Amino acid sequence: MSTITAEKPTSVGVKAPISKDVKHEANSYLTRAKKLENDKNYEEATVLYKRVISLIQAHENENTVDAQSATE
Repeated sequence: MSTITAEKPTSVGVKAPISKDVKHEANSYLTRAKKLENDKNYEEATVLYKRVISLIQAHENENTVDAQSATE
């Protein structure tokens, strides 16, 4: 099972941790995708992997906006 533990640097050099909700949702998708891969359902697994990527990118965009607001 894959686990997301990364932190992303913000524009001001301070690391913003990924929220527990985002981690939980991403890990849930990753677990489901791994099971689908084991069952050779590659297309469905690909959809879940893309959801994880979108979820993380959306979270990073939120943090970037928050960091910019804090410096203004």
